[in-house]
Amino acid sequence: MTTIYTPQWANANSAGLVDSSRYIRRCDLDELAAAINRRRLLVIQNPYEYGPLLDARPYVSQYAIDDSSEMSAQDHYAMAMRHAVINRILYAQPGRDTLHQPASPKSITWLWPLADADENKAITTWLASPSSTAVGLFNRLNGSATWTQPTLHANGVDYAKAVHVNELRQALEWLRRGRWELPIYWNLGMLSEVPDTGWFGDSIANTGSGELRSLGLLRAVLLASEIGGGMAPNVYGLHGVRVLSASISIAVNTACVVELRQVLRPISLVRTAGDLPTWNHYRGTSKLAWAQPGGMGAGDSVAIGGGATSASPGSPAVFSGGDLLPVLQAMFDQEAGQFFLLRRVDVANTMVDITGTTLTVDFELTSPPA
Repeated sequence: MTTIYTPQWANANSAGLVDSSRYIRRCDLDELAAAINRRRLLVIQNPYEYGPLLDARPYVSQYAIDDSSEMSAQDHYAMAMRHAVINRILYAQPGRDTLHQPASPKSITWLWPLADADENKAITTWLASPSSTAVGLFNRLNGSATWTQPTLHANGVDYAKAVHVNELRQALEWLRRGRWELPIYWNLGMLSEVPDTGWFGDSIANTGSGELRSLGLLRAVLLASEIGGGMAPNVYGLHGVRVLSASISIAVNTACVVELRQVLRPISLVRTAGDLPTWNHYRGTSKLAWAQPGGMGAGDSVAIGGGATSASPGSPAVFSGGDLLPVLQAMFDQEAGQFFLLRRVDVANTMVDITGTTLTVDFELTSPPA
């Protein structure tokens, strides 16, 4: 069940901020750490263990918040909350910062979430004033180009203050809406002419007397066991989000008409056990049969995204429509598998290669937590 994003901070006034007259509490830092780690999981990064950093020194607030170069010698630089928010979350680089290879998502863009003139513009840090396509985080935060008092020293003088915690809270609250582009991997095929043998993906065909269909895997939500270096029991990716809009673009090398379907059966990727799907079975070795050979019977799959759609080289088939959103929401909520079926609808004696597929999804975090 999804809920509207409404962050709650323990040490806060009615505006969700720490009053300037109050001391910073340990709970403030714990909450910021949890909010940062939630977004690190979203961009397929392992969470940080902030506990030792918060407990290690007399001036724990400075070491946890600051991103000054003096911290690099203590191996705290990358973990500093300011650094994490900008360099590891806002500017997360798929394929470089993320754990999953190949990169999924392919691109990450954070969108301005407030219902004002800048809504859904890309969030950046370098703009002094909003442009037609982007809004500057620091410009909206404090009217400058950086954090308030950007360098804090653990010298007994430059204590972290309420303003430093409040800026981190506000930045994290704004980093709640995103636009991800994710690939779909068409790595499995089902060929009617060899109905009990798994086939290669990335191609579809329909000659009238025989058909090749392709099964594609979306990796929007990943368990630690599916990621090299993942930390159990964490769930990585688009988990704990509300889908706002989405479309799937499928590029091909030959003009054709294609249909996209959500697979309702539990597909196995255990290639070594031979339990891959075939034309007759969604689990080959286990002999679990489709309701209809080819995977289009009741309980096998359902058409989504607006039905049969034309595609040609340079003009991909684009699937959207209201029925796509609940399908993706169920996938992101781990209530449905992340497999799609693609078939060629028109009849021809030519093979169609799937040359690229991108899911573009706009989402917003749900609450709690922050």
